[in-house]
Parts: sequence; C-alpha cells; structure tokens
Amino acid sequence: MFTSRMLYTLVAIVALLGFAFYVATSTKTASLAPGTTPTPSVVKPTRTPTADEKGAALWYKVDQVWGSDWPQVLDTLIQLEALQGRTPKVAEKLYAAHVNYGETLLRGGYPLEAAGEFHNALDVNPDGGEAKLDLL
Repeated sequence: MFTSRMLYTLVAIVALLGFAFYVATSTKTASLAPGTTPTPSVVKPTRTPTADEKGAALWYKVDQVWGSDWPQVLDTLIQLEALQGRTPKVAEKLYAAHVNYGETLLRGGYPLEAAGEFHNALDVNPDGGEAKLDLL
C-alpha cells in the first residue's frame, strides 16, 4: 500500500509536471493573436573576417603579450606566418621573439631550451648576430 508520504510525493510530482506543461505551452502562444501561426525567428549568420582583419587581430595580440608570454607570442606569429607568409615584418618579429624567449630561458636556468630558441632564431635569420652571440 501507499504511505501518506508516498502519496504526497506523487501529488507533488504531478503538480510540478502540470505546471511545467502549462508554462511550456502558454509562453509559446501567449503573444499570438487568435488564428495566427508563429513565424520562425531568423538567425543571421556571422560574417567571416577577411584575411586582413584576421592579420590585424593577430598583430594586436602579438603587441598585447609581447614581453610577458613568449610562447603565446611565438604561437601567434606562427599563425601570422601561415596567414601572410614570411613577410619581412613577420620574420623580424619571429626572430626577435625567439631571441628574447631564449634569453628569458637562459636567465631562468634553462640553457638547453634557450639554445633551442637561439637555433630557431637562426632558422629565421641565419645572419642574426644576437642569436649567434647568445649561443657562445
């Protein structure tokens, strides 16, 4: 048999379900005039940024994290390189970021990782004097 507690629980569940059904059906048609059908809402697609806009956003990001997060700077510059190619501006910043990150690693006590960054810098600019000096 049902206990009174079970019966109260069952009544509460039925009441909640009834209220949920009422809310679900009344809010969808409350603003409609009798005899009309709802029109579907149209979601406008977002515009895809142009390559120039993407490049500008990436350059802005490089400027924002320059000097504070070298891995993020390098990642963003690699994205720029993929988007724009290795332009002189990208190459200059990429070289400088590798050298600066290498020097940061060297000061932090990571000489092997620093040497890797100096070699990466020389891959970008084989004549880079700073990277050659830091490797000595």
